[in-house]
Amino acid sequence: MASNFENCGFCFNEPVFGFCENCTVRLGKKCFELHKNAPGHITFQLDTSKKLASGPLIREKDIHQQKCSLHVTENLALYCEKHDATVCGRCIRTNHMICKDSIVDLHEITFDKQRTSERITTLKNLEQEICTIEKHIEENLKSNNECKETYLNAIEKYYKELLTRLDKLVSQSKNAGNVRYAQNEENLKKVQVKCKDTKRHIQEQTNTIQELSEKNQQKHLYIISKRLEKELQNLNSVIRQSSLENTIVKFSFERNSKLQTLLQNTIQEIGTLQEACEGSDEVCDQPGIIQVILNI
Repeated sequence: MASNFENCGFCFNEPVFGFCENCTVRLGKKCFELHKNAPGHITFQLDTSKKLASGPLIREKDIHQQKCSLHVTENLALYCEKHDATVCGRCIRTNHMICKDSIVDLHEITFDKQRTSERITTLKNLEQEICTIEKHIEENLKSNNECKETYLNAIEKYYKELLTRLDKLVSQSKNAGNVRYAQNEENLKKVQVKCKDTKRHIQEQTNTIQELSEKNQQKHLYIISKRLEKELQNLNSVIRQSSLENTIVKFSFERNSKLQTLLQNTIQEIGTLQEACEGSDEVCDQPGIIQVILNI
């Protein structure tokens, strides 16, 4: 499964191929061609052979000692912050003439152990937040299963007491509980997958930085750091969204106290589905709980 950080910013399907100056977004090959042919759009093809920020690919030589893939006789001595691209002097003349203020000479770059440690610490903290969310997800999945069992047992007991009159109503009530259970489970598992993908990406980033640090590849570390600065907001956003989405609507069966006296009349409900939302502290006034009553 491809990481969200490697895909086109428009279709989210293709791997990154180029960059649109006007839209300030990375593009897959098809979207790149569309933008390239659109009036007023300035596009650049990116060198995607060195995705250090997206995976554990490590070079034995630091970037400034490697050859440009577009101009094979030239070394990658420069970095364009605007387009997140390592380039040679000839690339500047062909694709980056308007990027003068964004060009960094890699020969002048250093990236010390303290900055490396700060980056690793930031990633570790993000990973820890995700681990906490994942633990809560497991607790909510267990609670969801317990709700299902308790809910169905209560329905079955009440159903036996009112067997003749309640066949249809019990079926409706079971369906309501199962729907809520399925919704809870689907939501939690989606958040769980998102957390696993994001944690995997963070671990890859951490491993990349650690390996580069061991090899003292300061230019690589600098570029990864610059890319990471751009990704941190997105990573934090994913974590915050995961925390918000990590909720469960708890449900239980509650009998209708009036049912006994109304049993001989036309009755449209067997009871109520009691719900309590547990998960994010930002969802409700009382941390982790929202009480909702639905008539069935």
